[in-house]
Amino acid sequence: MAEGVLFNIAEEIIKTLGSLTAQEVALWWGLKDQLRKLNDTVTRIKAVIQDAEEQAQKQNHQIEVIWLMKLREAVYDAEDLLDDFSTQVVRKQLMPGKRVSREVRLFFSRSNQFVYGLRMGHRVKALRERLDNIETDSKIFHFEVRDEERASSTTAREQTTSSEPEKIVGRESDKEAVKNFLMNSNKDENVSVISVVGMGGLGKTTLAQHVFNDERVKANFGVRLWSIKVERGGNRISELTRHVSFDTELDLSLPSAQRLRTLVLLQGGKWDEGAWESICRDFRRLRVLVLSDFGMEEVSSLIEKLKHLKYLDLSNNEMEALPNSITTLVNLQVLKLNGCKKLKELPRDIGKLINLRHLDVGSYLDDDLCENLEYMPRGIGKLTSLQTLSCFVAAKNRSSKSVMIGGLDELSRLNELRGRLEIRVKGYDSGSCVSEFEGAKLKDKQYLHSLTIKWDIDSDSDIYLYDEMLPSLQPNSILQELVVAGYGGMRFPGWVSHLSNLARIRLERCRRLEHIPPLHGILALEELSIADMDSLEYIDSEGVGGRGVSMFFPSLKELHIFDCPRLKRWWEKSRDEMNDDSDESTKEMLCFPRLSSLSIVDCPNLTSMPLFPTLSILILSRASSMPLQETMKMTPPVSSSSSSLFIRPLSKLKNLYIYFIDDMEYLPEVGLQNLSSLQQLSIRGCSRLKSLPLPDQGMPSLQKLNISSCKELEYLSQSEYQGIPYLTSLQELEISYCRGELRMIEYGGMRFPSWSPSWLSHLSNLARIDLYGCRRLEHIPPLHGIPSLDELSIADMDSLEYIDSEGDGGRGVSMFFPSLKKLRIFDCPSLKGWWKNCRDEMNDDSEESTKEEELIILCFPCLSSLSIVYCPNLTSMPLFPTLDESLHLWETSSMPLQETMKMKSPVFSSSSSSSSSSFIRPLSKLKNLDIGAIRDMESLPEVGLQNLSSLQQLFIYECPSLKSLPLHDKGMHSLQILCIKSCSQLKSLSEESQGMTLSEYESQGMIPFLPSLQVLRIDDCNEELSGRTRGWGRESEEWPKIKHILNIVIDGYYIQEEGRYVKQISRGGLGYYSPYGY
Repeated sequence: MAEGVLFNIAEEIIKTLGSLTAQEVALWWGLKDQLRKLNDTVTRIKAVIQDAEEQAQKQNHQIEVIWLMKLREAVYDAEDLLDDFSTQVVRKQLMPGKRVSREVRLFFSRSNQFVYGLRMGHRVKALRERLDNIETDSKIFHFEVRDEERASSTTAREQTTSSEPEKIVGRESDKEAVKNFLMNSNKDENVSVISVVGMGGLGKTTLAQHVFNDERVKANFGVRLWSIKVERGGNRISELTRHVSFDTELDLSLPSAQRLRTLVLLQGGKWDEGAWESICRDFRRLRVLVLSDFGMEEVSSLIEKLKHLKYLDLSNNEMEALPNSITTLVNLQVLKLNGCKKLKELPRDIGKLINLRHLDVGSYLDDDLCENLEYMPRGIGKLTSLQTLSCFVAAKNRSSKSVMIGGLDELSRLNELRGRLEIRVKGYDSGSCVSEFEGAKLKDKQYLHSLTIKWDIDSDSDIYLYDEMLPSLQPNSILQELVVAGYGGMRFPGWVSHLSNLARIRLERCRRLEHIPPLHGILALEELSIADMDSLEYIDSEGVGGRGVSMFFPSLKELHIFDCPRLKRWWEKSRDEMNDDSDESTKEMLCFPRLSSLSIVDCPNLTSMPLFPTLSILILSRASSMPLQETMKMTPPVSSSSSSLFIRPLSKLKNLYIYFIDDMEYLPEVGLQNLSSLQQLSIRGCSRLKSLPLPDQGMPSLQKLNISSCKELEYLSQSEYQGIPYLTSLQELEISYCRGELRMIEYGGMRFPSWSPSWLSHLSNLARIDLYGCRRLEHIPPLHGIPSLDELSIADMDSLEYIDSEGDGGRGVSMFFPSLKKLRIFDCPSLKGWWKNCRDEMNDDSEESTKEEELIILCFPCLSSLSIVYCPNLTSMPLFPTLDESLHLWETSSMPLQETMKMKSPVFSSSSSSSSSSFIRPLSKLKNLDIGAIRDMESLPEVGLQNLSSLQQLFIYECPSLKSLPLHDKGMHSLQILCIKSCSQLKSLSEESQGMTLSEYESQGMIPFLPSLQVLRIDDCNEELSGRTRGWGRESEEWPKIKHILNIVIDGYYIQEEGRYVKQISRGGLGYYSPYGY
């Protein structure tokens, strides 16, 4: 038995025996003496439980373990017995005075009560005698009495121990993440589950043990339980098992575990309706039942048989309603229905669940709402013990279901609610809604920390009534988070300004609201979000007046303003008007003192707002640049005391995103010099931007620079002749779809200037370069010497003829793209070669001593992935023998591939042996090869194909000149997928037929034996190839070489499917893979 659990159950039994319920039971059924004796026995046993468990664990004496097992069963039976008592008491209390059914009257008649009391008396007596015997047996062990000491930890059950290993290696971040999740969970919630999943042997149990035994976790949780997850199949579950979870297919064949108290079925697939009968028939002692994510469409009325149930999770299922019989589960404390998107109504008698503490129907904030829930049932207000009610749906009473619909005033007595509450207004009666809303008495809910009020109705209806509804919902001043969405009024209630503990405010889709009350004086406010306000013109209609700087949003860290098309300014009064009303010292109030994150999106008319010099993140999209310009130009205040504390504006900014700002022609040079912490700068779609004077020394931290679709941008430096400044930390550079006259490109944007090689040499950390859409560019500067360059992408360059106009004569091998792993070249129709000078010319220019060495420079030493798409004239480029991931060639020349395949070991005059020994066969590590629309490819060299020993996938499409594909049975032993389509001249997939007689050619067959091949598909090829392969069958000579292939499809005709010989038309289940690997 897990240490601590027995002790706490015993303590609960004693508490129950001393309760008013037990006293009622004693009076009704004449059990006063029996229950008193039971209480005394359990009290004496409880005093020695902890020592007994410790002794059993330390000494591992079988006799003590057996004693504990007997005690556990007796204690569990005692708990069941008392649950039966309390259930009957509650059911009697819930009987309506004049509407007692015949069955209920019979049950509580004197004669039946006598019989029931007699039977229960026998149960109590038998249980007490069992416990007396257990107590007597305990005396031989001489257990220590620890009457006041509570157990607070547990040991493991059968499956594993919970003893913590001395050291855990490599999982500290996981351990801390789980611990932080546990520590930060809402302490008011009674149940929390964290899943740690993975294959066996990865250390899931070890990780859980470390967290379970952590001192912080022990201190935070009074009771902890180490439970087990059982493997599929009921025969491995002992009769002593009480807690089980499944994460495989649903299997309820657990005949020996009918005394289960916890059953958790985790995403077991499609729900079997017969499972309800098994659960409700076989596991009637369940306390916890989790049946989430099964797609369940109906909950059986048999659930009423689980009368001990305390925790029921039916979340993320598809039922539309719950049976009213669920309301007989009077012991139920937790009911989870979140994510049940089709659920329309709750049980009409839900008010009978008087022990319910937590009712979760999802929420707007968590995006797991029961969105089709139409109303809350009348009587839900009787659940005065309710602590969690995630959402209350307010609906119209005037309907066919009006007698069943509970109004918002049902909340009036639910003053134990805590955590979050969401009110969704789906309808209301104009005559009574204000009194109903006032009747909710939200001001009395002193434990709520989050309130969401959301209207799901037409905001144009009853405009003036809105202005009365929201003021009626004033919450307690303890509130920390307020969300208002869909409000259709024109005025916002003033009470929001007086919620002094508010840390977060979200206002969304209040489409008629023109301004909101002043929020700057809420001292605790950290996050403010305003979105989808169609009519909002000013955020603050009053201005800041003569209040002190310390009172202006002193704690605000995050501000987000989205989709406010009419928003003009922060204040209705202009800044000059406000300053006329205030003294000189208050002019500093126009700054947010602690703001770290600001987003302004789709607010094109917002030209004036408080400044934001302390930001870390700034996002401006489809807005005005004026607030940014003004912040960048900030100067120290006149007063000497304030100027000493002045920090350079935006000196802490790390991420700056500027998108589609139409009024921005430049950014101030002095402002850019202050961006010493900036790590990422992204500018996109700023059609009027002409100048971006990046400073030489002012941006030492910049790692990513992305500029896209800035058609007028002329230069990126302080001087139009300087080019891009030295950005020593730059790792990623992307310049795409900018005009040809960008001043980093001289002479009308046709080539890079002479300064670019020296500038590039300083970019020692640059890992990625993307160049897109520079359509007039004819070549780019040498990039091969950037030591950290990992990825290079060049695309949509209509005029690009050569990538490098200088060549690299005389330079060492180590300087040619030493780190490049991914290279992509797309849509460069004019591209002819990598170098403007041909290879021979470059070698002629090199010193004689390096001529042989230069042959190796033409290879990428580390390239892993290469894609060349729509570059039909590209016939010459560095070779790529080291590719180990993928090669994609589409509508280009085959010459670079042919030359790479034909590579031989290099020869050096001084150290040829060492070089030869380190030489690897070209493309021997390549895994994926896609070739499409290559019109100049007649064949691939046999010796090159023999080297593809690691190739797993080969796709060849639309190569009309391809005649020969000499696949080799020894060289391609890893090939798994082979697809060939629309190669009209291809006749065979075997070795070259030159020099063979007709009989030799026919005997070698159409395809070699490829031992790993799983998919073979051939479509629209030469009739000779198609005809012979379509005739493949068990009787053909080729069958021994192909019978192992799981899927064979020839011209849409299946020869074999999933390893079965079928010979039938393809049903489209085996499709083509895209040749585009980018």
